[in-house]
Amino acid sequence: MDWAIASALFAGTFLYRLLEPIFHNDHFEYFALATEMLHGAIPGVAFFDPSRPLQYSLTAVGLLFGHQLLAEALIAITFLSVSSVLLYLLVLRMAGSRLLGVFAALVVIAALPRLYSYPKIFVPLIGLLLWRRYVEAPSFGRLAAVALGTVLGFYFRFDYLAWLGLATVTGVVVLHWLDRRRLVRALLTYGAIVAGLCAPYGLFQIIAGGVLTSGPSTGRLTRVLHGEDVVAFEAFHVPDERPLVSFRPAGPLTNLRWRNGLPANERLRSEQQFGLRPIRSLEDNAWQYVMTDQSHATLQRLIKDPAVAGYTNLADDGDVLREPPWVVVRRWTHIPVIESPLLTRENGTVWLYDALFLTPLVALALLAFRTVRGRTVPGEMPTVVVAVVLAGLFNVFLIRGNIDSRLPDVLVPNVLLWTWLWRTAVTGRRSVLPLVATTAVAWSLLLATDLYSGSVDHLGATELFSTPIKTARHLKYAVRGLLHPLEQFAPPGSHGLPGLVRYITRCTAPTDRLLVLGYQPEFYFYSDRRMGGGNPVYQSNLGAAPAQQAQIVAWLHQQRVPIVLVPMNRLFDIDATYSTVKRYVDTRYVVAAESGFGDARAFRVMVDSQIAPDHMDPELALPCFAR
Repeated sequence: MDWAIASALFAGTFLYRLLEPIFHNDHFEYFALATEMLHGAIPGVAFFDPSRPLQYSLTAVGLLFGHQLLAEALIAITFLSVSSVLLYLLVLRMAGSRLLGVFAALVVIAALPRLYSYPKIFVPLIGLLLWRRYVEAPSFGRLAAVALGTVLGFYFRFDYLAWLGLATVTGVVVLHWLDRRRLVRALLTYGAIVAGLCAPYGLFQIIAGGVLTSGPSTGRLTRVLHGEDVVAFEAFHVPDERPLVSFRPAGPLTNLRWRNGLPANERLRSEQQFGLRPIRSLEDNAWQYVMTDQSHATLQRLIKDPAVAGYTNLADDGDVLREPPWVVVRRWTHIPVIESPLLTRENGTVWLYDALFLTPLVALALLAFRTVRGRTVPGEMPTVVVAVVLAGLFNVFLIRGNIDSRLPDVLVPNVLLWTWLWRTAVTGRRSVLPLVATTAVAWSLLLATDLYSGSVDHLGATELFSTPIKTARHLKYAVRGLLHPLEQFAPPGSHGLPGLVRYITRCTAPTDRLLVLGYQPEFYFYSDRRMGGGNPVYQSNLGAAPAQQAQIVAWLHQQRVPIVLVPMNRLFDIDATYSTVKRYVDTRYVVAAESGFGDARAFRVMVDSQIAPDHMDPELALPCFAR
């Protein structure tokens, strides 16, 4: 039974993410570093090492199969799928409940952690699972496995050495406190294995003169400790819109844009004519509707109506493109959908963040209460203590200002504590009230997760519960897009950032490098050009120390970098933070254009004054250096 559930979780997670793979621009930082490795560059010596050697090494392995995204998607999604299984098994081992195990896995899956964040899910899970095994039966072999889990975390991200190390040492002290000799022996064994396997990489970097771009030297940790990146508690947002709760019929949704200047009475008449039930106003002239009449004749008339300027979820022949099966069931059974202006991503984020932040504190208080009352069971205290320490560290150091992408990163230890709290609250209780209360809280957390991540919409977009033919077709298009990323991201004739990517590919040689002063590492991947200066991104003080900037300029002197791109909205920040690099660029390069090239996001395009252009690009009227 357990392996059937585990297999379903693995397969479900894998398809859920592969059918709708999303690569955020942060992910392309690893591609830029991996590309350098494939050209023989040594991390920290020929380019700055961002302290994640194992992750960009795995990305480099994927690039051995060509310039595509499929291999990286398979690597990241496989790690996430394995993690959902490991979380289920860990909760089953700790709480003895399949239901809680599935709940924990569903929360992490539904949170949609970004693909590049797979180590933030996998590493703490491995560490906690190996620790739980050691707690159940302490032995040298199991302690060595715990140490290897810490080492694995170190090579995925150096910070994990401190986080996992501190949590593990705390757990060892709690577990062996009454046997001091065994405590000292366990600490020395753990420390020796970790140090012995982590030190060689650090010594290599020191001997080779390597440069790291993560840590106090670049100001990131300092900013966190000063409270500059710490997220404050917020209150729920209660809108002025009324009613706060309403019901609407179930059915497929569409977003319609009406023509400019359409009178309100004509819009209302069209809504009645085509069976459109308004849900909310999206923006000027655009509304979201439930299509209560799905007949071909009605929908064909709708899309051809001169009052309609645009629509979604409708094919040109009047077919509804997407109606998830759970919506169909609700429509057939006439179960209404609850609508509320309170159910927003903003409020979901507030509740989820508050719950995550308070979880280790509540768990620690409950553990202390159970300890004083003598109610703890064998292995409970050291397991919960390690999870509490890890959750507290993750909450402080991983949840920073850009909370829109950070919450899934801290879920694993917190979700484990949720299941322990749930199990503890209901075990041995004769009243049904604790079960009802904890179930309500669990449901609210799932709802908040969906509001935060859009997991149900993502599930509908995958067509996973559609017909097998539709699912297979969807998978084919997803794989095709991953195999041909440039055509997917920047088809011929693109404008804005994709248009600039096309310009770089047309107007530079394959051996040329590119310098982007900002946080757009996707330029390097999609244009298939190596980064100039050895630093993939210019943000959050990465590579901003004076010695690091001097090294960037030294590398730029040795490289052919005909084009430099600077986002216009980052000019002041670049000038203030990277003054040495900016001074070099302003001295050697001249401005060719400042434009959004058809998009609102503008870039300054600068070209090397010491390289004569071949010709002018006919599409963007910019200099070309293709030969």
